[in-house]
Parts: sequence; C-alpha cells; structure tokens
Amino acid sequence: MALQGSSYARFSTVALCLTSLAGLARTQAPHDGEQGCLDDSSHPQYDDHVRHLLDTRDYSKLLPYDSDGTGGVWQTLDSDGDGVKWGANSAVYCNEVVHVCGRSSGHQDNWMITQHISVPDNVTTVQVMIHSRLDDSCVPSAPSCVDDLSLYVWETPTQNNLLAADTSNYHFISNVSSGEREIKISPLSQSGLYLGIRDNGTCASVSRVLVYYQPVCEAGSEGLVRVDQNTSAGNTLQGHCVENSVSTSDSGPPLLECQESGRWRVVSGCQCSAHYFLDHSRDLCLEPPPAPRDVRVRDVTNRTLTLSWSPSPADGPPQYDTHYTVSYGDQEITVEGATELKVTGLTPFFSYTFSVTAENSVSSQDTDTAARTTSVSITTLEGEPRPPHGIILHYYIRIIESGKETLIKDYNSTTISWDTWRNKWKITTSENVKIQIQAETSVGRGEYSEEVDVFPSAEIMNWSAAVDSTGMKDLEGGSYAEFSTVALCLASLAGLARTQAPHDGEQGCFDDSSHPQYDDHVRPLLDTRDYSKLLPYDSDGAGGVWQTLDSDGDGVKWGANSAVYCNEVVHVCGRSSGHQDNWMITQHISVPDNVTTVQVMIHSRLDVSCLPSAPSCVDDLSLYVWETPTQNNLLAADTRNYHFSSNVSSGERVIKISPLSQSGLYLGIRDNGTCASVSRVLVYYSVCEAGSEGLVRVDQNTSAGNTLQGHCVENSVSTSDSGPPLLECLESGRWRVVSGCQCSAHYFLDHSRDLCLGELCE
Repeated sequence: MALQGSSYARFSTVALCLTSLAGLARTQAPHDGEQGCLDDSSHPQYDDHVRHLLDTRDYSKLLPYDSDGTGGVWQTLDSDGDGVKWGANSAVYCNEVVHVCGRSSGHQDNWMITQHISVPDNVTTVQVMIHSRLDDSCVPSAPSCVDDLSLYVWETPTQNNLLAADTSNYHFISNVSSGEREIKISPLSQSGLYLGIRDNGTCASVSRVLVYYQPVCEAGSEGLVRVDQNTSAGNTLQGHCVENSVSTSDSGPPLLECQESGRWRVVSGCQCSAHYFLDHSRDLCLEPPPAPRDVRVRDVTNRTLTLSWSPSPADGPPQYDTHYTVSYGDQEITVEGATELKVTGLTPFFSYTFSVTAENSVSSQDTDTAARTTSVSITTLEGEPRPPHGIILHYYIRIIESGKETLIKDYNSTTISWDTWRNKWKITTSENVKIQIQAETSVGRGEYSEEVDVFPSAEIMNWSAAVDSTGMKDLEGGSYAEFSTVALCLASLAGLARTQAPHDGEQGCFDDSSHPQYDDHVRPLLDTRDYSKLLPYDSDGAGGVWQTLDSDGDGVKWGANSAVYCNEVVHVCGRSSGHQDNWMITQHISVPDNVTTVQVMIHSRLDVSCLPSAPSCVDDLSLYVWETPTQNNLLAADTRNYHFSSNVSSGERVIKISPLSQSGLYLGIRDNGTCASVSRVLVYYSVCEAGSEGLVRVDQNTSAGNTLQGHCVENSVSTSDSGPPLLECLESGRWRVVSGCQCSAHYFLDHSRDLCLGELCE
C-alpha cells in the first residue's frame, strides 16, 4: 500500500487519529462563547465599527484538556510526532494563554486549529488580530529554530472537524511576528472558514486571537453624495447628488468607495448649484431666504412701537429655519420663532429706520444682504408737556469763577443760602462770580440763561429776580434737549481719583479662586469681579471706582452690598418715591485702536411687578454710552454727554456697542423707577485668531467687525471675480466667509479636513 510513498503529495500531515476524534463536538463561532466569560467585567470592549466573529476571551478553555484529546473548542496537531505540541495555562479564567516551545527538539510542525467560523454572506474581508510574544533569539545549539509563527486559512461553508485536521486543506496567509499583529484575509469566497496557527520551531505564547469584520457601508449620504444600497469594504458605488447640487466630475455621476472602517470615501463628489450655499452641519444646499414682506409699524407712542412683518412665500420649507435680524440705529436684535417685535426705549419725536433681514443657516455666506432686507421709516410721537411748558422738576446752576466752570446738580429752590454756597459747594472765593440757570421738565431741559454777576457776600442770595431782569431765555420752555440731567455736585468730586480700565483691577480679586474664566476669544476691558469696592463709600462721595448720581435729588441712589468680596452687588429701589433718575457711571474704559465693536454683558435681577400705588415705575434699566478717548471724570458726570444704547431687562443680557469711533468710553446705567440689583458687568471685545475657515486662510488676528483679506488653501481658487477671498470676524470669535474658495479642477473637497485632494488621495 506504500504507506510511506507518494500519497504524501501536496499535503502536510494529518495528525489527529480517530481515537482523538471520538466524541469530538467542536463548537461554531460566533455565538458559542461561554456566558460567564461574556459577563466577565474584564472582558474587552470593541470599537463601534467592529463585528467580531471569534474572540478567545469568550472561552474559559480553548485547547483540549482530556486525555483523549477532547474538551475545549480548538484542536492541536503534533504533526512531527515528537510529543511537543501547543499547551495552555488554564489558571487564567477567560484569558487562556496558549504556548509552544520545541526548538531544541529538532524539526517542529505544531498546529492549532480553531473551531469553524461562520461569515455573513455579504462579507468579503475579515481581519485577524493575533497578540503573541515570541522569543526571537535562536541559539546555536537549536537544530531547528525560527523567529515567527505562521497563519493559515481553509475556507469552507460547513463545519467538518475531521477535515479541519487535514492541514493540506489550508493555504498560507502571513507570518506572525511578536506583538499585536493585524492580518487581512480578502477576498473571501465562502461563508465560513477555519484558521490554523503553525509553529515551525519557535518559543511562543499567544494571549489573544480576535477575528472580526467591519460593517458594510450602509445606504445614505456622504457630503452631498447619496447612495441607495449597502456594500462592503473595497467596493465603489455610483451615487447621485442631493437636491440643489451637481456633480463635480466631467465624466459622470459621483462615486463613493466603502472603506474598511465602514465609512464612505468620496471618490468624485458634488457641489452646490449656482445661488445655493452649503449648510455644513446638515450637508444640504440651501438658498438664503428672500426678504420679508409687509413690514408694518403699529402702536406708536413717544417711546415704544410694535414692528411686524410677513414671511416670504419661500420661507415655508422646514430646511430654511428662517429667523430675522431687526436693526435700527446702532441696535441689532435677533428674532426667532416670531414675526413681530415690540421696541422700547425710543427717543420722542425722533425719526427711525427699521430694517428687517431674513436669515438662515447659509445666509452668512451670501453677500447680497439687500436682497434679504426690507426697511420702513417712522417718527415717534412728541412727548407732550403740560401747559405752558410742563412742570419744572429742578434747576441746574453753572458757576464760573476765574474762567473755571463748575456745574451744580439738580437744585430745587430759587434761593441759595451762604451756608450752601460756602460749605456744601465749596465756593470760597470773595470775588464776584458769574452764574447761569437752566430748568428741566419731564421732556428735557431748556436753554441756559445769560450770565449773571453774583457777589457772594450776603447771607441769603435770591437770584431769581436778578436772572429774570437780565432777560433769561424762558426757563420753563424753549428747546428741549434729548439728554436727561447733569448730576454730580462738587462736594462728591473732592479728592476724586477714579481709575482707568482695563489693568486697574485689584490683585487680590484677580487671584481669587472664584474669579471667572473667559472664553479663548474674549478680551475683557472691564469686569466688576476685579474689584472689591465699586461704588463710593466715603461720606464725601469718594472711594470706589464708579460714580453714582442722584439726579432727581430725593436721596435715593445706587448702593452696594459690600459684604461680598470681589463680587459687590449694587442695587437701587426708589419706585415708591416719585420720579426717579439714578445713574451709575463706570470709570473710563480704554479700547484698543483697531477695535470697533465691544460687548457689554449685564447680569441683573429686576422686580418687574409695578404696584398701582407707585407714582413712577418702570420694568427695566437703561444703558448709555459716552465715547471719549481721554479720562475726564468731571465731564463723565454730565449725563448730557451720553446717548442711549439699550434697555436692560432682567437676567443676563449682552448688548453690542458698534461702530466705535473713539479709543475709549464711559458707560452709564440709568434707573428711572425700578427695583433692581446688578451682580456683574463685563465689557469685552472678541478676537478671531489666525487660521482657516473652510478653504480660506488668514495669517493674523483681528477683532469683531473687521474683514480681512485671506488666501486659498492648496489646490483651491477664489470664487470671487474681484480678487482674493475675504473673512469677517464675528462677535462669537468665529470667522464668516464673505467671499470664499473652491477646489480647483480635478480636485475634490474633503469636508472633514477642509482640504482639496486629488482622486487618488484619502
């Protein structure tokens, strides 16, 4: 029978005798792991894209452990017959480490054969991860020594453990070196396989074998390309462009390749059609919304009105997500989920133009703002004083001595006592001085009278007749300015040395562990958390860094809770005391020359429930601003220098002041009859840092409101006929593309990295 002859042909050795197969019932992976191992807390987790077919960590016993070669789930073959074969360290539960070492025993041929591994029909590639440790130092005395293991595979759709022991069925895949090795088996032609790990003369231990595949790429979209069927790794499918986009390829429809990670790669893609822009967050091509229709103004008073409008017909589709920006003067308000806005804090008998601009997720890429904007103009009603010119609330006195002017705050009498003149106002000169008088009603102030010489020597000075005799220009009428009141007496300015922000905070507050952190794009100019004392605390009005003005003269003014270090909460409540006009004036705030927009964050808490018995009650504060490049605290106390910026409602409010024309400013917070507390004021500007937005790069920082010229990244060109691309710095510290770039011919956009790549690049 020539047992020792030619029948060896193409096979290695068949090394499992029938006795070792008696009762053999190997399992079939996957789904044959032991529950105790699967539930073991030390069991490793798989990446989301991994679908495992076999993991040795799922078993407490891998190799045969009975004397007849049964037990376990794998087979071992001592094909050279010298008694050396694979063994196991069975002391480690659910992590059996198998090992072999026969290099000193002559020629070696030792195999481990896995159980049958089922593979899904649509899977053409599997990965095998083998974690091994090999002694790769062969000694001269070893007659047969190699430095690695070998991996073999036999593809078969059915389980047959007898044939699995015939190593002639297997073909070589790869050598396995020490460490963690990933080996790809592809393409597969059958729906199942056995693996063989072969030792030809090394000392090795294998601590884990993981067989897995990565999922098919599922029907769906990648960028602007959509495919309607699943496929497995390595396949390329023809797709189609999503709505409002076209293929970038001259040769036909777009193509997607399925990668081993289970993700699509764009081989040739799509771009938005003309007049459409890419919504990066949703991979859609959208049009900017058209301008709103029927913009109307109603319910107009001297200080309020209601603005309403209708959406354009094209606003309907949900993908537009349209919102609106209402702008007037230097104000800009975003309106979401509504088509009307109540506007407050207006100036009586003043003309305003209100512009309503439709916005959506792509409108920032559209330079034609006019096509999305509808405007309307209106003049507010005149504030009617009671005849003949309204009730005089108080007087203002301008004192001129030796060419120097002093302004006395609201004064409620037509006589001045010597004690007031000398002790309260600190006017000590014996020379004659000149004075002018001004009156204020509920709608503003009249003109100053002509100058009158006064000799401060009498105990009582009755100046009203003297003023009248000089032809005073109608104290109770005349031209009403739009300003409120001048409100700081000389006594409160004695020794006043206010600081200048930024850089004037107290070190102890900077070092305080509770001091807030700022976002990276924020550059603070003033933060009340930097000071232990904000408001004046001395009897003469000195101390602190801010000024307080009791412009109505009733003794009610802003006060502070000084018990909270580095977080002084300021408050006011005079609504039950009649007409209120109480101001807080900040120190001078320096603004860098290139900054044209600053933000003011005010955190306040207001009692918005006005009582019927309160003669004067409002539900918000007001923010005013005076732009000036220099520090002058005396002029800062003249509220006529300020213009209205915004009402301040309860909660955290962020107000934009733009465009700035000076390199510094003072802020005034005005109370006209509410109960309010202010826990924080933060003045800051935003910076956009050098970098890229889309395919446009800029090489320098700038502040919000500025637009810089950039350049296109490699393999891209400007979309503008008028020159290089432009980026605008937004208040959020992010860049907005004004005019951008697109990939050059034969290059395609990698959305995840904002790069233009050739067809063969990944």
